Amino acid sequence: MDALVAHNARSARQGFTLVELLVVMAIIGILAGLITAAVGMAKVAARNAAMKVEITELERALNTYRDTFGEYPPDFATISNSESRGKVLRHLQKAYPRMVIGGSNVTTQWTNLTTLVQAYNNNLNINNLSAANALVFWLGGLPHPNNPKVLLGFSANPSNPFEPIPTVSGTLRVGTRKGPFFEFDPARLITGTQYGNNTWLAYRPNTGGSAGATSPYVYFRATPSTVDAATGIALSYNATLQCWPHSGNLTEISQGASATVRIRPYFQYDNRAASYNWFNHNSFQIICCGQDGYYGGNKTGVAAPSNLPATAIFAPRIPYADNLNEGNYDNLTNFLPGTIESEL
Repeated sequence: MDALVAHNARSARQGFTLVELLVVMAIIGILAGLITAAVGMAKVAARNAAMKVEITELERALNTYRDTFGEYPPDFATISNSESRGKVLRHLQKAYPRMVIGGSNVTTQWTNLTTLVQAYNNNLNINNLSAANALVFWLGGLPHPNNPKVLLGFSANPSNPFEPIPTVSGTLRVGTRKGPFFEFDPARLITGTQYGNNTWLAYRPNTGGSAGATSPYVYFRATPSTVDAATGIALSYNATLQCWPHSGNLTEISQGASATVRIRPYFQYDNRAASYNWFNHNSFQIICCGQDGYYGGNKTGVAAPSNLPATAIFAPRIPYADNLNEGNYDNLTNFLPGTIESEL
């Protein structure tokens, strides 16, 4: 009998009390939550890293383009403006010295350039190009006449990069081309009226979700109005000519609030020049919307410094970083190692 009682006592001590079970379950829940959060953060970091790698590849492709044609391409920002059109015309004539566009002024030359491009494909209207189309246009080139997502670079004809592709016995003979300079994923080439029209393409980053499905990379070429002769630092920019879209605004919803925005280059304060200047003031900016799919714009209710246009947005590491709204925080660029928020 004593042996049986002792055995039952030992068996009772081998079980768990309700309190002990609840404690174990709570610990497991906490660990599961920590693991889930860590996995989520790792996924975000991995996607950001992948987008950052692609931005670097785009940057490398632009450097190859510069080495080929002598300068970085213009950005098509506010292409309806005569000054912006003049930049495109000057670039083409530098890249293709034997190219004859014709005309005594920008207006006539632009009309003639429009005719040249539409001789290649009548559906292509250069008046609809924007900063969201610039990367695909310059690095990918002209679309295949029968498949707009197959990019063919430009004609090797030194007098006409837009020379039509000849048809021989009913077959297009593409021949020798200059470019493409970057291999775009056709699945991420997108069209839409907000990117020009249904013929010009833009390129969206692989955000890993659907939010960024229609938010492409945006390219801005630094074109200073004045440069300090001693330091070589750009002193001012015409911010009204550097924006996207150039007509109307994008409607974005950030933290439940709808806002209309225009995307502009990022500025920073330069102590030597005592002024606000571009990041990458000698080259260009590539801006990625980040994983939320929103670029963000000017934060309302925050005054701009007196020596910057009121429409400019301000970059991290300057006293006016609070002018950025939440949509900017996860943006990625080619001039910062991480997101905008990580650099604040």
